[in-house]
Amino acid sequence: MSPMLLKLGNLEVYRVPEVTVAYAPTFLFKALPQGFIDSHRDALPDWSVERGSERIYLSFQSFLVRHAGRTILVDTCNGNHKDRPGMPRWHQTEFPYLQRLADAGVTPAQVDIVLCSHLHADHVGWNTRLENGRWVPTFPNARYLVSDIELAHWQDQGAQNASRPLNHGSYQDSVLPILEAGLLDAVSADHTVSRDVDAHLSLELAPGHTPGHVHLVMRSRGHQLIYAADTIHHPLQVAHPQYGLTDGDAVLAEQTRRELIARCAASGATLLPAHFEHAGTIHHHQGGAVFRTLDL
Repeated sequence: MSPMLLKLGNLEVYRVPEVTVAYAPTFLFKALPQGFIDSHRDALPDWSVERGSERIYLSFQSFLVRHAGRTILVDTCNGNHKDRPGMPRWHQTEFPYLQRLADAGVTPAQVDIVLCSHLHADHVGWNTRLENGRWVPTFPNARYLVSDIELAHWQDQGAQNASRPLNHGSYQDSVLPILEAGLLDAVSADHTVSRDVDAHLSLELAPGHTPGHVHLVMRSRGHQLIYAADTIHHPLQVAHPQYGLTDGDAVLAEQTRRELIARCAASGATLLPAHFEHAGTIHHHQGGAVFRTLDL
């Protein structure tokens, strides 16, 4: 078994890593001033910044949630063997992701639910795998969930741009095969994913990054864990929410980000964004906010 990331009541959350990448900060956040990381390094977790340079880390990973006898896989990274010529880092990759899933004690056939927080290429890749030249569902016994708003948005984009690959081709190789297999459920943005007397897991619309982007909110015994997907990509955005990354609607995304930060600071909720290696909490600090890694 891989180490458990955290436990909330009878919920268990595991991290299933694909890869962690160091980026030049201005490559990700175009408006970031030169020297920003060095001048703010003391306020950032060690795991989020490369030692000896200004490069910052983003982790690409899934999160495995066990609850009430269900195995729920949240977001599925980039995937292997995908044609991504416009994204060289993710083109025809060979990651040992399924072995890491096995390290968490799970085979693909044991996954009950796959939640796609949104349909960007780095969140749907392992939805499918290549078998005899065809893209087939990686998790054949699972229901794949996506918000109805998100699915409708990308179907509309596809209809308007039928001659071009959608989302770097990920719609064609990682979403459409799930639809064709009858495994995809377009659900409301407040859909209940799982519940029992101890815990409640539900979706929550968090628009801006994409129109139907959702959080997964997990509540148990008075505590709350928010899987925030791509509302926040890096801890630097907690203190500086004006900086966004690949947001479809930058103004709305910043509003959603600020609301999430304020909510977590006020409630003490545990925050788990998609590209953070660790969960944590948000605290007020010197007139702003700071992310503190959860000490397990």
